[in-house]
Amino acid sequence: MIPFIKSSLTLSYSRLFTNYVRGSIWGFRMYKDLNLGLSLSLGYRNTKYQFSQNIDDTTEQSVLLGISTRLLNPIYINFTYEGVFQRVVSSGRVLINLSYRF
Repeated sequence: MIPFIKSSLTLSYSRLFTNYVRGSIWGFRMYKDLNLGLSLSLGYRNTKYQFSQNIDDTTEQSVLLGISTRLLNPIYINFTYEGVFQRVVSSGRVLINLSYRF
């Protein structure tokens, strides 16, 4: 828990080694619980891939923004926007997730 803003922060790093690609993924995500049962999240992810064949290296930067709440007592709903920004092409998507917690 981060004291002054009463939020939690997750840092992540992954390294990928295969026969055809090497890469790294690092990022962070911050979570904030609000009143009324709402929870917000904001994140950033940087992904780099280096291919062994004749394919250009790829770098992606992603921004994640999410909001979740309790729909019914054990059922939660989560809305997430994920924007992916590359040198040539950018895209975005909205994800909706229903989960049952017990």
